[in-house]
Amino acid sequence: MKLKQVKYHSMVLIVMAFILSSGAALLAQTKSADNSDEPMFTTICKIGETKIANADDFRYRGCREPNAVITDKGTLVVVFGPHDQDAKNDRAHQDLICRTSKDNGNTWSPAMRIMDYDMESLLPTTLIYDRKTSKLILLVNVIFNAPERNDRLGVNSACEHYVLFSDDEGESWSKPEPILEDEPGICVFGGGHGIQLQQGKYAGRLLVPGGIGPNGSIQGVFYSDNHGGNWQFAKNGVIGNTEATACELPDGTILFHWREQKSQFGVQTCTSMDGGITIGEPSMALPDVWAGCNNSLLSVTFEKKHAVIFAGPLGPEAADKYILEQQAGTLKVGSEDSRQTARSNGGAFISLDNGASWSGGLITPGWTFGYNTAVQFPDGDIGIIFEGIPPGVEELERGGWDKKELGIYLVKLSIKILL
Repeated sequence: MKLKQVKYHSMVLIVMAFILSSGAALLAQTKSADNSDEPMFTTICKIGETKIANADDFRYRGCREPNAVITDKGTLVVVFGPHDQDAKNDRAHQDLICRTSKDNGNTWSPAMRIMDYDMESLLPTTLIYDRKTSKLILLVNVIFNAPERNDRLGVNSACEHYVLFSDDEGESWSKPEPILEDEPGICVFGGGHGIQLQQGKYAGRLLVPGGIGPNGSIQGVFYSDNHGGNWQFAKNGVIGNTEATACELPDGTILFHWREQKSQFGVQTCTSMDGGITIGEPSMALPDVWAGCNNSLLSVTFEKKHAVIFAGPLGPEAADKYILEQQAGTLKVGSEDSRQTARSNGGAFISLDNGASWSGGLITPGWTFGYNTAVQFPDGDIGIIFEGIPPGVEELERGGWDKKELGIYLVKLSIKILL
């Protein structure tokens, strides 16, 4: 199976045409023998179907915001947040669940709750793999829902921040340790996954793009030069957005993609030559990808060469994208929210020239497709882990957290279908 090509050169859209058979959207555990390149879908967690080992069956609603990495042993580790039944919105009452797979996503460990904070909210979060110590590192921001915990910075600004470690491929986790204690605001860690720099004078540095908010969001990077023991924040930009993802290029340059807070199509991108401390002028890439979402960016190896993978929502089929952008800033929570509607029809893209041009296409036709993160399996295939709803299920509104349809899924595909 091969996607019809969609190529972007110098941030100019040349052509857009996606064709996939409807069968590609069906959940499956294995690829068919006749279609070895066809994307494979697997459910990681769906509330009401997935048993969570150390939590009440009726505690949670939907799941959001997946983080994922693959260790040197080939273990896929996924951490995500289920929402409590009493959650009032998508910022409230979220715990953390971990699942792992040692066979490229075919079978999974039991879903295990690894952190909760009573009825407070554990988000944003991000997961990092330290290849020098073989440890997993999880950064967690805690939002306090009680009004008395809000301080001079405003609602949801009195936060705490923690780091957890795992030295056994995600089977167990350390007690949370406080970090960034001088930062009272929301620390927007990534999300998806952080990176460990491999090249030059900053090799070994753990880096998580993001920022500090919510009032007057400060864009920057969180970094550690001692394997996650201590963390610092460096303000590095003027875009004003905080959710972001990054990858390292072969020469040590860091490529960033930032979420567009104005909710529009086209991804803000920039680079850093000094370990993330400062960045260059931003520009736009992938103009037909919905940028009002936290998307994926990943350095991979393809046919012994370097490549970059990107994933994100393309929006509704035949949508008037101008109208979607205009409505995004005015519609209210609980209404038909175009920011959520635009999170549909996930696409994946590849760049063989460090982000200067891209090709790829639609990989999840008919799905709701929100926050996502990418990994490369030992066999070379790409995995996109995303929050979503399968085709045929009623669209989820941002205010509709009484529904349980929003789950965490894996779509696995061959890089070749993106070319």
